[in-house]
Amino acid sequence: MTVFIPALLSRAATNVDGDNANAVYRDTAARLMEMAAKDQGMFKGIILGLTAEQRTFTEEILRAGAGSSASENASAQSTAPSIALKMSF
Repeated sequence: MTVFIPALLSRAATNVDGDNANAVYRDTAARLMEMAAKDQGMFKGIILGLTAEQRTFTEEILRAGAGSSASENASAQSTAPSIALKMSF
């Protein structure tokens, strides 16, 4: 995780051209959430070790990834309960 998280952030930062950026952000957000689900303590420790800019960018990616998937799922499941992401790293 220590190597993979900064690599994902770097990939997302370099792929910011229009529609491709949304897809990359969604994919990056999904991978980050998978890692957080596997070991929350390690994930939090790694995030806290990032620079302030990287932490802000990580939060932006997670919000963009959650926002785009939420808007896609909202039309399919308008009555489903929603879960808000807590971004306190």
